[in-house]
Amino acid sequence: MTDPSAATQASNVAASGQIPIQANYGQISHELESFGIVACGLIKQVLAASNIEVHTIEHRVKKEESAQRKTTAKPDRYRSVADLKDLLGIRIITYFADDVDRVAEVICQEFEVDEAESTDKRTLLDPDRFGYSSLHYVLTLKPARLQLVEYKRYSGVCFELQIRSILQHAWAEIEHDLGYKTKSSIPRDVRRRFSRLAGLLEIADDEFAALRDLLNSYEIDVSATRGDEFTRLEVNGTTLRAFIDSDINSRRMDEYFANKCFINRGVSEKFIDDLDESIDDLRDLGITTIGELAEQLRKNDEGLRRYAYTFIRDLHLPETERDDLEREYPAPAPKGSWVRYLVSYLYIERHGGQAPSIVDEYEAYWWDLNLRAFKYSQNPELVIPN
Repeated sequence: MTDPSAATQASNVAASGQIPIQANYGQISHELESFGIVACGLIKQVLAASNIEVHTIEHRVKKEESAQRKTTAKPDRYRSVADLKDLLGIRIITYFADDVDRVAEVICQEFEVDEAESTDKRTLLDPDRFGYSSLHYVLTLKPARLQLVEYKRYSGVCFELQIRSILQHAWAEIEHDLGYKTKSSIPRDVRRRFSRLAGLLEIADDEFAALRDLLNSYEIDVSATRGDEFTRLEVNGTTLRAFIDSDINSRRMDEYFANKCFINRGVSEKFIDDLDESIDDLRDLGITTIGELAEQLRKNDEGLRRYAYTFIRDLHLPETERDDLEREYPAPAPKGSWVRYLVSYLYIERHGGQAPSIVDEYEAYWWDLNLRAFKYSQNPELVIPN
């Protein structure tokens, strides 16, 4: 069994002059890799509990050659590998710049922060300085967490955490790839272009956050809109979801799809995956407002039920494979499942069976099923459950 502390292992290999990392750096690396997986998992949990969604959480263990170079280059600061605080590095990449501070607040509550080794490099940039920097922390697990069996082995093991937005990350990666580490290393004639580009990225970071806030505000406004004002709203992703949730005919149709077409599955809290793809199709059919959509759903209630039931229950799988339908759709039916069927129903009704552009046999097969379902659904002798 390996030593429970990578930091202890690291200090055991310290010696004057050159540090014989190769002697047991593999063991150190193995311990840190294990801790990296655990720490990333813990970070994902605490961020999810705070309803913070990030783009990426990743870790790396410093290669022994890199550790060797760092300790050799600064012998006055690093006497041994044990003095390195970034043998294990974890990076959190957020979608938005203002999420960096939200993430940092949660991290500081859940981990022990080495204040002397931690820095907000964003504050170190001069006003005219190009480039982006990250928020850097050196962290260890808190004593209370170390009391838990699964974390005891990582007592005293630290790691460096970087938090940056996705645009800040893009800048840092490209800057690193170009090989420029400092402002003075940039040729004077291209320095101004770097500054202009950094300014554009900073504006983009702010604008993306502003767009997010605007969309959130719009969703709140839509959810509070009622009556005729709601019916006049354009059909888009936000209004369509609000309609599916709030309209009585929509909820009834969702129940019918879930419990009659899809064999008593119930309705999920999630929307169907391809819902947004239906918006352009609805507009092509001349349905541009919520009121127009509500009217089409009301007018075609019976026809849509007959068409969908025929397609799903009678044509999608034969009677002998009905059990496969239950295995294929074991979970509750997603909300808004009826929208795609309404689009197909209205298209066939208005175009008399003329097929849209079909590019392969798979699409041709499904179009044929749609046509057959529509024709069967028009049979007055067809009986479907209410």
